[in-house]
Parts: sequence; structure tokens; C-alpha cells
Amino acid sequence: MWRRQGRGPGMMFAATALVILLWVGAAWTVQFGFHKGASIGGLLFRTQDMPALIFGATMLLLCAPFASNGSLLDRRGGLHPAQVTGMFVLFALVAWLLYRLVFHSHPLSRDEEVAEFAAAYFREGLLARPIPPEWAPYRRAIMPEFFSPFGADHFWASAYLPVNSAIRAVFRWLGAASLAGPALVLTGLVALWRVALRLFPNEKDALLVVLVMTLGSAQLLFTTMTAYAMTAHFAKSKHGPADASFLGLDPALPFEVHTARFAMRAGSDGRMQSQAIFGLLQRDQSRKVGGDPFEGGCTVIADLARKEVSFVIRKNVTSESRRERQRTYAAAAAATAGGTYFGVHAHAEPFAALHKPAGDF
Repeated sequence: MWRRQGRGPGMMFAATALVILLWVGAAWTVQFGFHKGASIGGLLFRTQDMPALIFGATMLLLCAPFASNGSLLDRRGGLHPAQVTGMFVLFALVAWLLYRLVFHSHPLSRDEEVAEFAAAYFREGLLARPIPPEWAPYRRAIMPEFFSPFGADHFWASAYLPVNSAIRAVFRWLGAASLAGPALVLTGLVALWRVALRLFPNEKDALLVVLVMTLGSAQLLFTTMTAYAMTAHFAKSKHGPADASFLGLDPALPFEVHTARFAMRAGSDGRMQSQAIFGLLQRDQSRKVGGDPFEGGCTVIADLARKEVSFVIRKNVTSESRRERQRTYAAAAAATAGGTYFGVHAHAEPFAALHKPAGDF
């Protein structure tokens, strides 16, 4: 089934599927052969875990031949855009089918009901639902949870921000209310993939990790099946340009993550602080300084316990004043004796310049 050359990934897929199936068989034997399945864990294993594991093992076996012959990869070592698009569409389709077959197109939580309630009155061109006159005397007793108190004597209105419900109202108007979640997740998947291509343009293994981790996310699949606003957040973040400005980056240009690590340090109060530290670098090829691209970026230190950015050290790549200062510095360095003999970009070891090719001077 697999070609001799390049069969490693396919064999790994098949071996992983075999291990999963053997583990399922062993767990079944222990749970139902010895314990007779007389436990809640046994019930959940039989009705939830086992079908999911068998499905995953089957998908690995089906993907094994394609992983072996490399048909997922084009000649440039990247992924075929058509195949990636097909995976995204399949993910959205599975979420839609599960919403119809498992949830029976019905919201399961109070939050979802409120979102759909707001979408319904938006669909009718209303900003809130008027309280029927016959219910007005009982309005305080039947005031639903998560509803706005403003104007509550005459109207029912969702207390949530209206964007998610407004998007769902558009799909209601189109007669395809159940497609709102799949459409939003498709938008988010395409945006995420474009970001991944900009972050890892020459790293196909990193792109595969992004693809597998995203399409294998049970949380993303579940929220797509619901009316929760998480799917809309995944599709669009309004803070992107503002974040780029805060970090000193140009959102129109690609950037590189040069460092990313965790650290445990003692704070000023003696308590240990858990931090995430990462450095971003961006090059503007259209703006030169001394013949080289103008560079900028930042180092970000985030407090993991408080879930906030502690501080940022940045060099703004969009700053014209910083570019002018750097150009002045480069011109002054070129006028020195060192710049004359070793160039402006001489390394810390000047004798290394003696071994450079003549074209570098």
C-alpha cells in the first residue's frame, strides 16, 4: 500500500492507529470483562471515548497512504491550497451536521438562548423585544437572566454585546440560521492560516502542526456547533491593528518570532513570578538604512499568573524619527577609520573581516 520511498509518515500513522485500537481492546477487556462495565466510567467509555478513539484510528488509517506518497505536499514543500481549503470546509460541515443531528438545532444553554433571542428581534428590525401587554404586570417576576435592566419596564433586551447576535440575524434573514457558526469558523480558519503562512513561510512542519492542532480542537468544533460568541471572536479580532501599534510593528508586514521562553523569577515582594518572554523582529524591505532593510520589533514580558503584559521594550518599525537617527548613526560610522577599512557592519572581531570575500567590502 505504501511506496518504499517516503513511507515513514504513513507507517507512523498506521502504527499509531494500531496502538489506539489495541488500547481500546485492552480497556474494553478490563472494563467489561472483569468489572462488567458496572460504573459511570464504563458507561462513558462505551458511549463516548470508545467511538471517538475508533473514529480517530480509522481516520489515521485512511490518511496513511496520502502521508506516504506525499500527495499532501506540493513540489515547494508546502500544502496545496485546495486541500487546505477542503479540510476547512469539511471541518465546518462536520460542525453543522453535529449541530443538526446531535443538538437537533436547539440551543442547550441559557447563553445561547439569549443570543438567538436577540438575533430574532434584530431580524425583525427591532433593537429590543417589546413586552406583551398581558405580561406587563408580571414583568419583574419573569425577568429572564442575562437581560438588560435598561428599559426593562417595557422591553426585553439581551445584556450581551450585539455583534454576535447581529451576525446571526443576517443568516436568519437569508434563511440559513444554522450556517452562522460554520461561516464564522471558516472565516477564522482562513485568517489563522494566512497568519501561519506569514509566520512560518519556509517551515512546513510548523504549518502542519498549526493545521493539526486547529482541526483537532474539540473546543473549536463544539463552539462552532453553538450560538456562543467565541466563534465570532475566532473569526475577527478588532484589536489586531492596535496591538501591532502597541508592539511597534507594521500590521501590513510579516514578522518573525526570534525568542520564546518561560521564566520563574522572584518579584520585589519575594514571591515567585511566572513569566513568558518573547521577542519579535520585523524588517521593512521598502525602507533602507545604509543599504539594509529598516528593522524594528520588541521584547514582551507577560505575567502568566495575572494574564497581562508586564512591560514591552520596543523599537518601532513605523517610526520615521528612529529611522532618521539610525541613518545618521550609520553615516557617522561609515566616516570612521573602522568603517573605511572594515565596513559599517563590521563584527565584534575585526580580523574576521580579513577573511571575507572581496565583494563584501
